[in-house]
Amino acid sequence: MNSIFSLRQTKDEPYLTQVFSFLLNSDEEFCNFLITNVFNVTSAGAVKTIEPERLSDSGRPDIAIKCENARIAIENKIGAEFTKDQVPRYQKDFDYVFLFYKFLKDRQQANFCTESFTWYKIYSEVKRYIKSLPHDYDLIDRFILNQFIKYLEESGMGIEKVSWEIINGTKSLFNLYPLMAESFERLVKANEIESCKMCGQSYWYYGWEVVIDEQDSFYVYLIYNPFNILTCFQDDK
Repeated sequence: MNSIFSLRQTKDEPYLTQVFSFLLNSDEEFCNFLITNVFNVTSAGAVKTIEPERLSDSGRPDIAIKCENARIAIENKIGAEFTKDQVPRYQKDFDYVFLFYKFLKDRQQANFCTESFTWYKIYSEVKRYIKSLPHDYDLIDRFILNQFIKYLEESGMGIEKVSWEIINGTKSLFNLYPLMAESFERLVKANEIESCKMCGQSYWYYGWEVVIDEQDSFYVYLIYNPFNILTCFQDDK
């Protein structure tokens, strides 16, 4: 049976924004978990309002969260591009700007965000939160959280593993790309590698150039047909 959020066939950015905003508004404890444990904003204070697509002087962020001590904007990107100076404009009205994305087309603007998360990361955090819930947690809130998890899976943003079955396996295989991209981003942030950038893509492969330091770099290719993950150093290319 499909998620209740899949009763509407549209699975675009505005609808996902509305669904996630509904989840935050309906479950105050989860909203606090997101702000404190995922965003690491520990001094925000109590949440006052959560508004989807709220118009402000700097634009219309997908979700605006007003807390006692902080103003937080969430921008949702499944595939659409940023408008001109979108994130820098948000910074005029908000203390924090967080980006949720499936595929990222404009890394330059994303760098202005406080932090960026793949939707798979959010999916994983929601699952972690559900596992931590006490037995007496509100049944309706628990139901909505589980339905949201199911909706992300149905939307291709929450597939847990690459499976060999042809239908589910194909979906999860294409979901492997953002997971690998997120892994490289984390390595850069942890200073384990100097940089990582895409060096090619087509309908059957994605490629990254990974720079370790000034002297060493290598390439990683995710090949869909047949499925392989290949690595080679500069001299081998």
